[in-house]
Amino acid sequence: LISPSKQWCVQLEVTNACPKSCSNCTRHCPHIADPYFMDLDTFERAVKSMEGYDGMLGIQGGNPVSHPQFEQLVEIYDKYWEPGKAVLKSGREPISNFGEYAATHLIDDRGRRGLWSLPNADYYKHYELVQSTFGYQCLNDHLNPAKHSPILVTRKELGLNDKEWEQYRQSCPFQRMWSSSINPLGAYP
Repeated sequence: LISPSKQWCVQLEVTNACPKSCSNCTRHCPHIADPYFMDLDTFERAVKSMEGYDGMLGIQGGNPVSHPQFEQLVEIYDKYWEPGKAVLKSGREPISNFGEYAATHLIDDRGRRGLWSLPNADYYKHYELVQSTFGYQCLNDHLNPAKHSPILVTRKELGLNDKEWEQYRQSCPFQRMWSSSINPLGAYP
């Protein structure tokens, strides 16, 4: 597998709580009876552990803006990850088509700060904070069925033997396009 240090992004999964219940959720959110919310000390240790990493450090969930301490998480993130970088100047004036705005303005990965979220009431509650912190925002309202496909299948379902599986695993495009993650239980490639 590709080392997280070689991936373009590592995610801090601050919660697995999400108001959606997508059957093929890559975070397994609809299958969790009791969601977690990462505590501030764990989050701070996770952010600090990324010192020296050259890629983007994202915040994800579930829906991370629904974390009851989202503002404190962002304060810690701002303190240790690319400190003091306000990334967006626009987004403060009225926006007639937010989907179009998001597609053209929220994709700046130069600041190495990312947020993966739902554009829902919690997002808008923290709108000013989000705009001043995250230059890259992957906002998904889950209304477009073409954006995701079921990747959660087993090798048995694909009929692959061990040798075939190892070859596919090593050349998996998802590990090159996506990211490792850190949650309260540890770090996962």
